[in-house]
Amino acid sequence: MRSLHFRAKLFLVPLLLVMAGTDLLGAFFLWQVKNLVLEREAASASLEAAVIASQIADDFKDALLWNPDLTMQSCQNTLHYYQRFYREQGVSLSLVQQLPAKPSIQDKTLSICQPLPEPFNLWALAYQRDLSPCYSMLDRCMEYFCRISAGVMLCMLGALAFFIHRSTRPLSELLCATRKIARGEYDVTLSGQRGDEFGELARHFSAMSAAIQNQLAETKQLAADQQRLVDQLAHELRTPLTSICGFSELLLCGGCTDEERTVALNHIHQQSTRMKALSLRLLEQEKIAPQTLCREWFPASDFIEELKAAWAGIESRTGVSVTAAQEGERLYGDRLWLQNLLLNLVENAARASAPGDVVRVTVRAADDGTFLEVCDQGCGIAEDDLPKLFEPFFRADRAKARAENGNGLGLTLCRTIAQAHGGRIEADSRVGEGSRFSVFLPLDNKSATTS
Repeated sequence: MRSLHFRAKLFLVPLLLVMAGTDLLGAFFLWQVKNLVLEREAASASLEAAVIASQIADDFKDALLWNPDLTMQSCQNTLHYYQRFYREQGVSLSLVQQLPAKPSIQDKTLSICQPLPEPFNLWALAYQRDLSPCYSMLDRCMEYFCRISAGVMLCMLGALAFFIHRSTRPLSELLCATRKIARGEYDVTLSGQRGDEFGELARHFSAMSAAIQNQLAETKQLAADQQRLVDQLAHELRTPLTSICGFSELLLCGGCTDEERTVALNHIHQQSTRMKALSLRLLEQEKIAPQTLCREWFPASDFIEELKAAWAGIESRTGVSVTAAQEGERLYGDRLWLQNLLLNLVENAARASAPGDVVRVTVRAADDGTFLEVCDQGCGIAEDDLPKLFEPFFRADRAKARAENGNGLGLTLCRTIAQAHGGRIEADSRVGEGSRFSVFLPLDNKSATTS
C-alpha cells in the first residue's frame, strides 16, 4: 500500500508540471495579447495624431489668409480648441519645435511626436494619450485568468485526490481483510458493489473467505464427530473388556469348579464376539463412500426374493412376520449395500415388535429415485430420542439392546449407506404405536440418461 501511495504521489508530480506549464502558456498568451493591444492602440493613436496634425495645418493656412504674420501665440490659440475637445477623450495636445520620434509608452502614457504638413513642418504635434483604462482592462483579464487557473487547479487536484482515494480504498479494505485472515479471523466480507476489477476481486475474496469458513466448520464438525465416536467406542469397549478381565482373572486364580469355569468361558466368548461384531460394523462404515459404490439397474422382483431368503432367519428367531410390497420393475443403486440397509431396518423392527406382529417392507421405483420403507407395530420410540437415533452407539432401550447383543451401529450404518447414495433416511415413531423408517435414494446424472 505504501508503494501504491508512493506511485500515486509520483503521478502527481508530472500532473503538477503539466498544470504549471499550462499556466505559463496562458500567461505568455496574455502577455502577447497585451502587446497586440498596445500595438493596436499605438497604431490607432498614430493615425489619429496624423489626422489632427492635418486639421491643425489646414486651420493654420486659413489663419494665414487673414494674418500673414502668424506667430507662435496665434498658433497656440488655434490649438486651444483642439486641446479642449480631445482632453475629454484622455488625449493631451501641444505644439513643439523638435524632430519627430517613434511612438513610446512611459508611465501608462502613449507619446507621439507627429510633424505638421508643409509649410509648417518645422513644428510638430505632441500627442499624448492616457492608457490607464487599457492597462486596467488587461490587469483585470490577468487577475481573472489567475483566479480561473487556480480554481481549475484546485478542482483537478481535488478530483485527483478523490480518484486516488476511491481507487486505493478497496485495496486498503483488502489489506485489512488479509490481516484478519492472517490472525485467524475468517469471518470477512468485502463489498462487491463496484463494477470494475476491484469489485470482482472483492467478490472473489468474499467467496474464498466463505469457502474457508465452510471448510473449517466441516473440519471442526468432522473432528467433533470423530472425537465423539472415539469416546463412545471407548465407553462401549469398557464393559466387555471389564467382563473379560474379571473372568480371566477368575480362571487364572484357579480353585473354580468346572461349572464356574464354563460360565466364565461363555462370558468371555460372548463379550469377545460382541467386540468382534462391533469392529466389523465400524470397518463396514469406513468402506462406504460414493466412489466405492457399484450403482446399477437391477430387477425389483429379484431383489425382493433375495431379501425374503435373508430375513427368513429373522422371522424364525423373533416370531414376527415380514411382508414385502413392490412398486415398479427396476431399482437403481448398489444392490448389496441396499440389501444390507433393508436387513438392518427389518432386524431393528423385529426386535422392537412382539411375536406375531407384522413388519411391512415397501420397495418403490419412481422417476426421480428409489423409495424404501419399513413399518412395524412395535413399542415405538420416544420423541426425545428421534434426533439422536442415527448417532453411533445410541440405543433407545439399552437394557434390551445389550440382552440381544446390539451395538447401536445398525441405524448409523443405514444412514451412511443412504448418504453415500446421495439420499436420506427419516424416522417417524410414536410410543406404543410402532415406527416407520423411510429411505429415499435419488438418481444420479448417469442413471437418469440410461434409465
